[in-house]
Amino acid sequence: MPRINRPEDTIYEVQRFLYELGLRYEWLPTVSADGIYGENTKEAVRQFQRRFELPVTGLVDYDTWQLLYAQFDETRRLRTATPSPSLTPGTLPLKIGSRGYGLVWLNSALMELSSYYPSLPPLAPTSIYQFSTATAVRALERVYQREETGEVDVVLWNAIFSDLASKQRANDILQRRKMPSAFLALPK
Repeated sequence: MPRINRPEDTIYEVQRFLYELGLRYEWLPTVSADGIYGENTKEAVRQFQRRFELPVTGLVDYDTWQLLYAQFDETRRLRTATPSPSLTPGTLPLKIGSRGYGLVWLNSALMELSSYYPSLPPLAPTSIYQFSTATAVRALERVYQREETGEVDVVLWNAIFSDLASKQRANDILQRRKMPSAFLALPK
């Protein structure tokens, strides 16, 4: 979390966070980082508060700052992440009618994530982006608090596979904790 010393630094940081989030969320007004807490910045803060169910004041209190920074940090990380698994250039966005091996990866990831998110409908593995895939993607977009498009762009692709990897790591740690120590690999 950035250290802020002067009030104009705080305003600049809020605007920088809002600008970055505006690249991710279409519903957020575009904010310029000019260090002036004007009406455009206040409106963006109100939209952010409304969307994330915080008290809508247009002022950045502690809870707004914490969530704003967390969303900024996640957005920046997702934007700069390399898509995993790798796809050939031009593959994204994936949408109804798209075909290819990327769809097999996507559907497999969505099937596995459905065990963590009950709102995701179960899917059959396929290499064609069908209505059922779009429905599952919309459900996941709701979970991730993204605009529901039913299409997978690079940010959503990265979020899906990052989320899945995180859940798999957590599950592995949990399994090791439950496993008798005789079955754990010993360091060499």
